[in-house]
Amino acid sequence: MRGNWGAWALLGAGCGWSLIAARPSRLPLWVPMALVFLGSGSLFAWGCWKLLWAVVRLGDFVTPEYPVVAVMEHALSVCAGLVLLAVVLRTYRAQAVDSAYDGAGTGGPRPPSPALSQPTRSSAPRPDKDQLRIVGLRRRAVQVAEAG
Repeated sequence: MRGNWGAWALLGAGCGWSLIAARPSRLPLWVPMALVFLGSGSLFAWGCWKLLWAVVRLGDFVTPEYPVVAVMEHALSVCAGLVLLAVVLRTYRAQAVDSAYDGAGTGGPRPPSPALSQPTRSSAPRPDKDQLRIVGLRRRAVQVAEAG
């Protein structure tokens, strides 16, 4: 069981690092995102379940570790699962903003995504949500005008 838990932790951490630092261009984005999501869920769910039993200790249940060590281990697992989930959400949101920015028809260069590349001082400012909403409304108005 510990080997399975450790394998998911290492796989999730490695793929999470590839999402944050630099993603190989040949690898589709969904592959590391799926592996990080699975690792996050595994760490979080098993950590919560075992933390519950380490804290409550119903009946004559005894953890193989010292109780304090078991509580710390499982609490750390829950935290690691949440951190990996935050990496997945950050990457997903960056991709959503990038796709909205590409579809806005601005014609200008696309700024690099903060989750997929290192930020630079010369990167172009990202549009805020109101600007994206206005551009989307304009595009829909043009589509309706062309259709009607």
